[in-house]
Amino acid sequence: MSWLSKIFEPRTREKAGKSKRLLLVDGHSSHVNLRFINFCNQHDIILAILPPHSTHRLQPLDVGIFSPLSTAYSKEINRLIQSSHGFSRVTKRNFWTLFRTAWNSALTVENIRSAFATPGIYPIDQSKVLQNIKKETPSPIMSDSERKHITPGSVRGLRRAVKAISKEKRDINFGIDLIIRASEKLAIRNEILEHDNQGLRTALVNEKKRRKRGKPAGLFDQERPREAQFFSPAKVAAVRSRINELEQQKQLKKTEAEERRRNRAAEKERKAQEALTRREERGKAREEKLQQKEREKEERLVR
Repeated sequence: MSWLSKIFEPRTREKAGKSKRLLLVDGHSSHVNLRFINFCNQHDIILAILPPHSTHRLQPLDVGIFSPLSTAYSKEINRLIQSSHGFSRVTKRNFWTLFRTAWNSALTVENIRSAFATPGIYPIDQSKVLQNIKKETPSPIMSDSERKHITPGSVRGLRRAVKAISKEKRDINFGIDLIIRASEKLAIRNEILEHDNQGLRTALVNEKKRRKRGKPAGLFDQERPREAQFFSPAKVAAVRSRINELEQQKQLKKTEAEERRRNRAAEKERKAQEALTRREERGKAREEKLQQKEREKEERLVR
């Protein structure tokens, strides 16, 4: 919102004049929310959401800016380390000096224009992206003799290799070497999978925390998940109305739940008071009964 309101909108307003402006973004929640969308609608900014899993081919930053920026920044870090013979490192104090130099060398007019031209956004050329998508060449079919010399890549393959060695009585040295290489391969793969699993577990925890911070607005069309999404004012107004209605229903349910809690507490207190009253009445009845017995006993003694 800060970038949209303080940089993009004021710096493109005069050039656009009375025309609308087009803003291309991905589906990140920081700009697919009602606050961001409402600002765009109020200032004649058409918001176009790039299809999921396509930013590596369609987004200008990914296509033509981030790569040279990363390369330039890496060069600046290498230059710092080489010039200081490894005694200097990147800190908060010298980060901006290094990054500013990389920024100035990467974000040139030529690179920015090329970033928009490469995916065919401007000048418009739909065929550019399609040309970059190539069909995968099918793997050649291996013969039985070639398949026999492949190092097993699974426990089942390793067991088959051991059985084949025992059955065919081939060269023991060759068989042992094959099993050793297969065992090493499986051990390395196990270590890689363990490392990946640890990273995935951390990513899942972070994703669960992220999802708890916000709720989807329902603007995306679930029937066309891979297509670009355009949010018209009518659609935004409908979503806003639905969110307000859901909020009212949520508040009503909360009020009803609070009322039920108060009623249950009052009912519980009433029952507790009635139970106390009954206990007191029973106690008084027992006391009066005892007193009556005492009076009858005294009367019998007097007689």
